[in-house]
Amino acid sequence: MNIIIGVGGTGAKVVEAVINLAAMGVGPNEMKVGFVDQDESNGNLNRARTVFEAYRRARNSWRGGSAHTIDGTDECPLFKTAIEPLDGDDGLWIPDEKAGATLAGVFGPMNEDKHLFDALFETGGDEESEEQNLDLGQGYRGRPHIGAAAMTLRAEERNPFWDAITEAIKSAGMQGNCRIMLAGSVFGGTGAAGFPTIARIIRDRLREEGITRNVDIGGILMLPYFGFPDPDEDQDQNVARAHEQQVQARGALRHYQHMLGDKGQAEDGEHIFDQLYLIGWNPFFSIDVHSKGSGTQRNPALLPEFLAASAGYRFFETQRLPDEEVTQNITVSARGDYHRIDWDDIPAISGNDEDRKRLHEIVSNFLRFAVAFKFWKPQIDDPSKRKEVRRDQWYKTQQLDRINWDENSPSQALNNFEDALDHAVGWCASIDAYSRRDADNSFELWRVGYPLVEEIDYRRLDLDPHVRPGLNYPEYEQLYTSVATKFDDEKDADMPNVVDLSDNLTQLEVEGDHKNMGRFIAALYEFSDIRPIMASEG
Repeated sequence: MNIIIGVGGTGAKVVEAVINLAAMGVGPNEMKVGFVDQDESNGNLNRARTVFEAYRRARNSWRGGSAHTIDGTDECPLFKTAIEPLDGDDGLWIPDEKAGATLAGVFGPMNEDKHLFDALFETGGDEESEEQNLDLGQGYRGRPHIGAAAMTLRAEERNPFWDAITEAIKSAGMQGNCRIMLAGSVFGGTGAAGFPTIARIIRDRLREEGITRNVDIGGILMLPYFGFPDPDEDQDQNVARAHEQQVQARGALRHYQHMLGDKGQAEDGEHIFDQLYLIGWNPFFSIDVHSKGSGTQRNPALLPEFLAASAGYRFFETQRLPDEEVTQNITVSARGDYHRIDWDDIPAISGNDEDRKRLHEIVSNFLRFAVAFKFWKPQIDDPSKRKEVRRDQWYKTQQLDRINWDENSPSQALNNFEDALDHAVGWCASIDAYSRRDADNSFELWRVGYPLVEEIDYRRLDLDPHVRPGLNYPEYEQLYTSVATKFDDEKDADMPNVVDLSDNLTQLEVEGDHKNMGRFIAALYEFSDIRPIMASEG
């Protein structure tokens, strides 16, 4: 069993990245997703949950045994991963769901411990320093010690989220393997509080159950990688601030240094994580507006989250060591050029570092397919346009003439597919835009912008990138060969163009037990490969 849990807003953004890569075809066959956030209205969390639901709708439409089915995972891996919520409901754990919850309310009457509580948590001062009676409805406001205390207490209570984790642990103890990946930030409030706290609770439950094998705990720890302005004078001042991130991160990393250590070496700390990935960025990406939390905390997708998602899949794919050899591995990576990022800087998503091109091939294939989809979908889904092309040879070769649109229309399935595709394309567009925003930076992973996606308004974080519903032929022709970049400019051959794609659709059929419109989707994907398609493959 593979489990990923996003802790806090940044953790939710990592989960969003993982789901978007899953839409492209990256990942294991099965995965469960969970979220932890005290602020249920957090914008980052809600967008991740929206992407999650869109993914599930698309997969159910095309992988759930419906009339229009994509078969297999190698030739067409789109939506291959069955992703379900951890607890069977929505996968979200809110440590304290009561309206107006405060830390004092969580702990209840202190009695003789009141003096200790007052020594640990401030109260009675100004609004900016209040901790005991801070309204937790919008998270922990960059105060991880508040969150750690509240989460530890609430985790002891029965709830579906923790029951699901406990059940996964017990199942792994009897048979099979369980890999649990946590993602959160070292800065901020919820993530910084929950990341080490939840990992330690899981490790303690393993000890309580007497389980010493078959369960791995991984961590994606996001270091500071973006900055934002302070709140205006007329705004709430009891919030996280960008200039405090590095100070907070430095202190937190010292805590991790003391806390973590190899198994069997107690003097060096605890063995909590089997694999830990630390990801940050310098210089910071700039976000133009400040948000104190809640629904307005809807930060754009940024490049480090793509790296985090690739680290998550590396954790799931890396072959497990024998239990006696398991150590606590801490992994970092760095780019070769301070002002440039290209595919050669991206670590392999498997334990085999020679397999470094695979992520490039999957992402590039998907982006070229997305461009093709935006041109071809209107040709077949619009009745008037379909009437014009239904006598074309490509239409017959791909067996579209066998679909009964009156009794078995694929229109809703295509719309579900496009919804999830748009989330993934928009996510790439945001990463692209913010990575190129500084003129001194060279971003060479992909080129996703206008006319595929409308230009991004950096002042409106509430507006996600808008992916256009269709492309005309000149736009399609230009984007198809420019949206993806080569892994090696000098050695890689030129990618096939739109004429090659049309020829392949006309002459070749794809293998696999695809059904109805699923056959065309699989063909469009396979023929959008970055390498030429040989006729013998049809």
